[in-house]
Formats: sequence, C-alpha cells, structure tokens
Amino acid sequence: MKTHHELDSQKYYQQKVAIETRAIRRNQYYEAFKMLILSSIMVAGFTFACISLMNSPDVILNAVESLKEQGIWPL
Repeated sequence: MKTHHELDSQKYYQQKVAIETRAIRRNQYYEAFKMLILSSIMVAGFTFACISLMNSPDVILNAVESLKEQGIWPL
C-alpha cells in the first residue's frame, strides 16, 4: 500500500512539473514573439528614417540651423 501511495505522489509531482514547464515555455514564447515584433518595428523605423534622410538631407541641415538660431546646438 505504501508503494502505491508513492507512485501516486510521483504522478502528481510529474504532472505538476509538466504544467509548470508548459507555463514557463508559453511565457518564453510570448516574450520571444514580443521581442520579434518590437525589433521588427525598430528596424523598419530605422530603415525608413535612413531612406528618408538619403532622399532629403536638407531636413537635417534645416534642423541644425534652427537649433543654432535658438542657441541649443552645442557646437
């Protein structure tokens, strides 16, 4: 009878560990997916910013001149 009780305890423990493992994996998958989306947004934004600056560098020059006029530009 004692052996039967130990086996039940082992089954319960194994089920509990399996449930916790699935919860941890699910959380890791969620975090990985979230990081993928955030990094994709950052890369896309940086790419669009670089493309727009290549097409119109005068925007940067105008911004620098504006900052110089306001006395905010450090150089």
